[in-house]
Amino acid sequence: MRKSEIWFVIIIVLAVIVGLALIIGGPFIINFAYIIGQNNEEAFVTMWSASDLLSYLGDIIAAVGTIFIGGIAFYQNESAKQINNRLMKLQEMNSTPFLNLDKMQTQVDVSNKKNIRIKLGLRNDTNQVINIKDISNLTIMGLNEKELSLKNEEGAKKTVSVLPKQMNQLYFSLKDTTIIEQLSREMKDVKKVCICELDITIVNVGDEDNFIEKFILYVNCMLRDSNVSLDVYHVECEFEKKQ
Repeated sequence: MRKSEIWFVIIIVLAVIVGLALIIGGPFIINFAYIIGQNNEEAFVTMWSASDLLSYLGDIIAAVGTIFIGGIAFYQNESAKQINNRLMKLQEMNSTPFLNLDKMQTQVDVSNKKNIRIKLGLRNDTNQVINIKDISNLTIMGLNEKELSLKNEEGAKKTVSVLPKQMNQLYFSLKDTTIIEQLSREMKDVKKVCICELDITIVNVGDEDNFIEKFILYVNCMLRDSNVSLDVYHVECEFEKKQ
């Protein structure tokens, strides 16, 4: 139970106790006060009778009850709004295509020293079939003096479908016989950090709204046993609806 709900229950209990005390004890107190006043010559003389006080007490109790019921109605209305907002957000999440980049299924291969090949594992955790309609080149910044661009091996414009709770793998490669050898000579014991970026356009099957998902991969570049090694250590994702 949330803290706000606990306080609400406490207030309800206190209000019920006070209300019962007024309803049950109020008439007895008024009656007892008038009995004492009749037998005491120095008693305070009022302009109203016991019946007037009882009627006034009844009006107060009715007003407090009305306010109390109104407070409960307001609280329930606010709770209903919150539940409705959560349901709308949940519905929006279920209807919005989104692919997770699985870091464990993402690999950078430079073993043959003649090209760079990157495998990305995109997992569909939604309940909808998602189509990847457009795939940009995978850019690498910080690995060399110039920005490197790796092409999708299956073609940028080819539509790729990812089934619910399934994964699809994309491969990007760059054939360059000099870059790996150059890195081997330059790095020695120095470790580099480079950034890879990729944009994909995705849509739920049967839907018209397209979304752009941007992946940012942070890659450690180091020298191991005279061989260049590239390891993905962090992944970020940005998401927006395509206009």
